[in-house]
Amino acid sequence: MYPPVSLIASGKHKRDNIAMDLARQLGSGFRQLYPLCLIDEVWAVIEAMCEVTVAVDHYHRGGPSAPIIPDLVLARNTAQHRLLSLPEYPLQPPSQANYMYEVCRIAALTYSNIVIFPLPPASGVHTNLVFRLKKLLTLAIPSCPAAHLHVILWAITLGGISTSSSSDKVWFLYKFAEVSAKLGLYQWSRIQECLLSLLWLEFVCEKEGVQLWLGARELIHQDHKVVYPEPQG
Repeated sequence: MYPPVSLIASGKHKRDNIAMDLARQLGSGFRQLYPLCLIDEVWAVIEAMCEVTVAVDHYHRGGPSAPIIPDLVLARNTAQHRLLSLPEYPLQPPSQANYMYEVCRIAALTYSNIVIFPLPPASGVHTNLVFRLKKLLTLAIPSCPAAHLHVILWAITLGGISTSSSSDKVWFLYKFAEVSAKLGLYQWSRIQECLLSLLWLEFVCEKEGVQLWLGARELIHQDHKVVYPEPQG
């Protein structure tokens, strides 16, 4: 595995107030999974991905202390290599800890493919990750403790905004509605808080995330399976 490359420790990214606020939010929601479901290696990779996310956001906003492209690319490449180097855990025999580890690993790969290291649709990576994420969520959701449902919602959201399959989209929409209702998260602002506590970059993900939320509301209103309050932002 590549050694860590920290833009902060090396002094190559000096965070402004907005970057510091974002850094305080990102990754905090994973702490409830550590150390039961997430080993030290995974935690280190998540921290690296959070750091790159904050740097990408700062670069996008601009400013005198924003990181420069060569430094950002090196940190991004290193984070991606470390993510790809994480071991795959077996799904048999059934283990909720292993399910959640794999949900986090595949969802992190999905997030990276959206934000950190996006590959073109022709690569087939989008399709493969969505297929694996759907399979994992099918296993993990029924026995998922309430304390971990926020991570499940994050994974569902990433799958839902990544898929180009209409049938998969409907599946993710229903699961989004089901899990967000269990969490009592009905307004987008509350869901956004949940996503930002994990891995989320607003200027890349927000539009598709809101569309997923609205699509879930529409489906549920049509089927009357879950009562959603009227949207309040």
